[in-house]
Amino acid sequence: MELTPIELERYSRQMQLPGFGEKGQKQLKASTALVTGVGGLGGTVALYLAVAGIGKLILVRGGELRRDDLNRQILMTDDWVGKPRVFKAKETLSKINPDVEIEAVYDYVTPENVDELVQQADIALDCSFDFAERDLLNAACVRWGRPMVEAAMSGMDAYLTTIIPGETPCLSCIFPENPIGIVGDLGF
Repeated sequence: MELTPIELERYSRQMQLPGFGEKGQKQLKASTALVTGVGGLGGTVALYLAVAGIGKLILVRGGELRRDDLNRQILMTDDWVGKPRVFKAKETLSKINPDVEIEAVYDYVTPENVDELVQQADIALDCSFDFAERDLLNAACVRWGRPMVEAAMSGMDAYLTTIIPGETPCLSCIFPENPIGIVGDLGF
């Protein structure tokens, strides 16, 4: 996958990183990332993947934007209150980097859609706000052999772990029960 002259200019500084170079940038451009829970945490994850030059983002989030989301959801604007936040995320990211293909899925991760979503991605980034979605995504990533980056915040506490099927414990192995206090991105 070749880089355009604009992409070569846009990513020139990160391609100077030792061990990354143009080869790493091409590999990133050829990759698809699934980001679930596109809120305070997931929106930030999606933003940095977009500016880094990921080839495709699949954003998954049901629900409408609330005014009390605006203090932490950096892809949102006040005129979008009451509308599906995942579409605003797509709009904002497309303006920031029009070279990234973005698919917005107005839904939550469900038993009906999880396998299809995971199969389309090279990596899943779980920023969901509840463990039901996290567990579904984890099981599908294990089933389809996709790595998953798991992240959550509660108050001023955060955790981050990478799950690589066949190499690391899965999410339900690490947290056999929903850990008290780790409820996901609740806006802190």
